[in-house]
Amino acid sequence: MSTALEPVTSSASHKLARERFSRKSLADKYPSEYSKGWRDRREEACIVKCLGAIPSGSRVLDLPCGKGRLTRLLISRGYGVIGADVSEAMLAHARENYEAYQRQQGGKAPGVQFEVRDVLATGFNTDQFDGVTCIRLFHHFDDAETRRRGLTELRRICRGPIIVSFLNSFALDRFSSRLKDWLKGRKRVSQLPIPFKTFAADVEAAGLTIDKKIAARWGISSWWYLILSRRQTASISVRKNAA
Repeated sequence: MSTALEPVTSSASHKLARERFSRKSLADKYPSEYSKGWRDRREEACIVKCLGAIPSGSRVLDLPCGKGRLTRLLISRGYGVIGADVSEAMLAHARENYEAYQRQQGGKAPGVQFEVRDVLATGFNTDQFDGVTCIRLFHHFDDAETRRRGLTELRRICRGPIIVSFLNSFALDRFSSRLKDWLKGRKRVSQLPIPFKTFAADVEAAGLTIDKKIAARWGISSWWYLILSRRQTASISVRKNAA
């Protein structure tokens, strides 16, 4: 069994992300499905490539699941799915959306659990999952310690592949965004890009290794997707490595 969500000591960026995505006003506007636009189509294609590392029949955690944008894709691949998010406002939509899908399928779609969980302390058991998808999360954390704590927790609860996304600072769209922010005198507090070497160091510090990396559009789009696995001989001290 897994335990309930517990309070965690967190950084300013973690608190900001948690507060932001817990707002009902934001959850109401957040997308629940992939659009037909090229960015969404490209992201979905990258995720599908990554999912090839997780066998059908696996028990998969989608964290953060948001409004359940990935749920049906994961179900279609034969996974047993738990959707988790720190935001109950997001989860309310995710449950509603999936229930509507089940009705469309005449009740034949499998059940999905949606639970309130925090990536820094999920409350799930060690090795509870065969795979994890963690999409559109780590670019909200501007400090290495928070990223490493989250990655370490995913390593603890997942014995199989861990699929994560992050924003690579080496990309044309990041240059364009920085220029727009500078012209408007705006300081970005979310969607924070980092160099690949920096995120790779976070992965290593968490006792993980990068098995595969996929760029949405190399050098143009900052969206990158990684397949991670445990480094079996790892000895982890997140705070020491983050220092």
